[in-house]
Amino acid sequence: MQNLIKRINDQTDLASLAQSNSEFQEVRDGATSIDKNLKSKIYKNYDEVNNAISQQEQKIEELIQKWKNIVESQTQDIKNILSLEIDKACKQADICSFVIPSSFGESFIKSTCEELNSISLEFLKFNERKSREYQLLLNDIRNFNDKAEVINSKINELNVLTSKIEESINEYRINVDTNNCDSAIAKLIETKNQGLLAQDKDINSTIGNCQVTYNEAEQINNKQKAQTLSGLKKFFFKIVNVFISKKKFDKLLLYDKKTEPEKPTPLELSVDATNSLNSVCKRFGLISKTTANLKEALTPIGQELKNVDSKEIKKIENECCIFGQCKKCCIGEQCSLDSSTYPVVLVHGFSVWAGKPLQESIDALNKFQDRLVDDGFVKVGILLPNANMNEIPKGEWGKGGLPVTVRTTYYINVVNQDGKVYGVIDKNRGIKDYAKTLSEIVDLLKYRTGKDKVNIIAFSMGGLVSRSYIKDGGASNVNKLITIGTPNNGVYDIDGINFACGLLGQNKECVDLNANNDFIKDLKTYDISKSNIKVITVAGKCGTSSKSGYAYDNVVRVESVALPGVTNYVVECKDPSKYSFANNFHGELVVSDLNPQVYNYVKEFLKNG
Repeated sequence: MQNLIKRINDQTDLASLAQSNSEFQEVRDGATSIDKNLKSKIYKNYDEVNNAISQQEQKIEELIQKWKNIVESQTQDIKNILSLEIDKACKQADICSFVIPSSFGESFIKSTCEELNSISLEFLKFNERKSREYQLLLNDIRNFNDKAEVINSKINELNVLTSKIEESINEYRINVDTNNCDSAIAKLIETKNQGLLAQDKDINSTIGNCQVTYNEAEQINNKQKAQTLSGLKKFFFKIVNVFISKKKFDKLLLYDKKTEPEKPTPLELSVDATNSLNSVCKRFGLISKTTANLKEALTPIGQELKNVDSKEIKKIENECCIFGQCKKCCIGEQCSLDSSTYPVVLVHGFSVWAGKPLQESIDALNKFQDRLVDDGFVKVGILLPNANMNEIPKGEWGKGGLPVTVRTTYYINVVNQDGKVYGVIDKNRGIKDYAKTLSEIVDLLKYRTGKDKVNIIAFSMGGLVSRSYIKDGGASNVNKLITIGTPNNGVYDIDGINFACGLLGQNKECVDLNANNDFIKDLKTYDISKSNIKVITVAGKCGTSSKSGYAYDNVVRVESVALPGVTNYVVECKDPSKYSFANNFHGELVVSDLNPQVYNYVKEFLKNG
């Protein structure tokens, strides 16, 4: 009898997995009843006892097989569900780290439930990030369209004015100096070709220059009319001036308004996966998490709107909404000095190795910026040095009370607003020139966020640009500096980097990078550890150089990255044999999914350093 009871009790977990608790309770009550009757001597003989036990044993064996079949089917179903969710996470959210557990039975189901729960949480983060990106993009587009509408009206005014100048000049083929008007129009056309909005002052100045040209043309024209009294004189006058070519101005095309993006569709677990979490997985304490709600109207940063139905949008005094949440706007001195909300500017390095185009250098910090979004930062995109200061109101990006991140470039007229390379680098500009450009970017970012300082994450040569900026007057504007793979002490001829840089890269940059150059020597005279700036460096180590014998990341020596008096980290690659100068560990330092340790150092320093 005790064997029967033990056999039944051993099936507790199996019955629970099969969601057959009532059947389990019934068969256990039956065994308890037999035991009770046996002790009460109700049975007349052992045959009755054995018969009752045999019937109960047969029943429990039938139920065990039934429950096993249910669990086996359930296991296959949940395995299929997990497989679909893993595929969805990889294809739609670029999260490819989830796997199907290799365990069996209850352990498999529990592990599968944990994976489903983790995927649900990652979907939540993904939806929040997409919501932020959508709102920022929507805000930028609306700002652009509002500005474009004003600019277009002035373009129409300018085009009408140049048509009047053409008519005035061409009537008598008079000779008028139009250089000021022509050059101003050419500048506006160049600005538009770069994908940038013309500034009010530039287009107003152009209209003013062309108005002066028109006035001069009209004065000369009126004199010619007064002198040309008869049709015969007028005819001979035109014959004389026929060799003066007709004037034709370049006309500015109107800015096309940008189309507002569609609201992102939230990425969610399937109904089957959610049901599994809320039923099968519930016994493990794993319940489906609510995904980000993107169905409500999303409010752009800086606009004082409630997150309600679009038909019932209301203005709220001194309240700002970001990511669907409204609170008191972050403004004033207290907000400006809040170091937890200082903006982050990401400064790229320079690609000098074969087969690595400039675009890859510009894009190197994209994934870093995306990862920061998951940790509470706001992704603004890319901020160019020639951006209009007044395009975004002062402090607008800081009103939401969250730190923003921007990528930037120190190259002038090389990258457009979409972060795409369209121009050629000026080989005569060096790192000190780039530092001046970075100064303009920092000033612009401080203006748009309303903050008194910024944090800088700089990769490779971008760290030298940042240090040069700090040394030459920018120290009071920087709160924290993080350099990753930066040759802070220069690069060396023996490693072959200078040769490759001169061959493939920009001449002036390469001169500045050399460890024996005056630029590096001058930079070393400034001890950043004695400033108020908090600094860390991160170096990569992936074997040793066959030429110099020094440890390096295939491009920069480890010892060249470290700065005196600050915290210096070193991250090692797993297999140096897989890397070379062309396929180097240096570039992977800022690929957050390949080197999470680097990102963790950066995140921890930004939040708690």
